[in-house]
Amino acid sequence: MKIFNWLCLLLLSAAPQQSNACELACDFGDGVFRIFAGDVMSDIDTVCVGDTLLFTWVNYEIMGRHNFTFDWSDLNNHLQVIGPTDQLVATAIVNKELNILWDYPTARMYYYYNNGTAYDSCVWEYPLYASYCDLPQSNFYALERRVCAGQCISYSAVADVRINQRHWFFEGGTPSTFIGENPPPICYEQSGKHDVMLVSLNSAGSDTLLRTDYVTILDAPLDVGSHSLINQDQGVALVLSPCVAATHYDWYQNDELLCSDCPFYEYIPYGDAQFRCIAYGDTLACAATCSYDVVVQNVKDKLLVPTAFSPNGDGINDVLSPVPYNVVLLSFAIYDRWGNLVYESHNDQAAWQGNYKGKDCEQGAYIYIAQYERLYDHSQQTQKGSIVLVR
Repeated sequence: MKIFNWLCLLLLSAAPQQSNACELACDFGDGVFRIFAGDVMSDIDTVCVGDTLLFTWVNYEIMGRHNFTFDWSDLNNHLQVIGPTDQLVATAIVNKELNILWDYPTARMYYYYNNGTAYDSCVWEYPLYASYCDLPQSNFYALERRVCAGQCISYSAVADVRINQRHWFFEGGTPSTFIGENPPPICYEQSGKHDVMLVSLNSAGSDTLLRTDYVTILDAPLDVGSHSLINQDQGVALVLSPCVAATHYDWYQNDELLCSDCPFYEYIPYGDAQFRCIAYGDTLACAATCSYDVVVQNVKDKLLVPTAFSPNGDGINDVLSPVPYNVVLLSFAIYDRWGNLVYESHNDQAAWQGNYKGKDCEQGAYIYIAQYERLYDHSQQTQKGSIVLVR
């Protein structure tokens, strides 16, 4: 093997204005093996990732010296061979400086006589640095761009092999800046629309993407997790107010909507009850909940039935009517002393005028049976007693 002569290195790229050039001569006196890559001389040649490099044999044949064979098998994974073996076309595929001997891409060219006897060969070893010559392209996205104040947004960069570094800027966010591919969740405390900017860099320069008003942070009441316990006398009106300031308020008892968009709710307690107020601003998604447990005290639920009445037409105690207090009268029946039913009502308008089938009933004692529902706990009760009819 003849020791090759480093005359120069010549490297041809798809963007010759961005590459350096040299020429390597492996000279047998009849030809020169050349690497073409532009017209600028340099000790280290730089090409762009993805650039096409053209390696050719320039033949200055003299008598009987021809039939050349090329072996490019040692180019390793830093270059990708994409062309014929007699005129190597390769692509730079990594961003790596090949600065140690065993990383150099190598190739062997064998020279033969007509009779097939090997005459000589040449090996070239060539330092190469592939960089990103094209400007990077900034791009990113967020799956959720409308959140409530106090919540966070996750951002993701769109992959680009040309990018060496990314700088993020988040208006109104915490943290407000980040260096790296994908930032941590960015949290927002103030409502409004906010910009997001991404600056991507590589050896060729930078690219800036500014998305104005990219995210919207919605107003949300401060959720204090209010849970109020209220003791209230039975039958005494109670006004419930929201625990937070907002623009809209919906009131619920259990899962039943009581009042929509009401700044307060008035309740007359006959029994224990639970209420919720959903307070929100621009959207129900950003809401705070106020809860209330109302406990009734001094319970006074009963059915008052007079013990006597006088249906004589003088306008005084002429009608027997039960008086419900925090109860609902369901039925009221009256029996004479022999057990005959003389009056019956199945609503809360019971009123006996002391007669039966159009005739006045005799003076004396009568028995009543009443059924009612307590407003306190909606239980049904039965009450019995006696009354005296006086003529």
